[in-house]
Amino acid sequence: MPYAAIVLLVVAAGWIGLKVRAAYGSFGGREPVTVYDAATWPPFLIAIAAYLISSTYEMGWPGWMYIVVWVASVVVIIGVIKVSMMMGDKPLC
Repeated sequence: MPYAAIVLLVVAAGWIGLKVRAAYGSFGGREPVTVYDAATWPPFLIAIAAYLISSTYEMGWPGWMYIVVWVASVVVIIGVIKVSMMMGDKPLC
């Protein structure tokens, strides 16, 4: 079991969760909050974890697959941050 990959994924998820929470609390993006660094470093951690997992289980992924994992992570994280900023100024029912 690749424990380093699990640690990287937990760190990435925690970082993303913290920044999504900050984006939600920014009242629709009207308060200046630095949240887009969550779309910079955690995708690298996710791609490295994917490499560690695939090399441990000898999956033999091609190199471009890790770039796809990184790009997909960036797009999803930016989307989640945007949605949480838009919903942040609305009361929850």
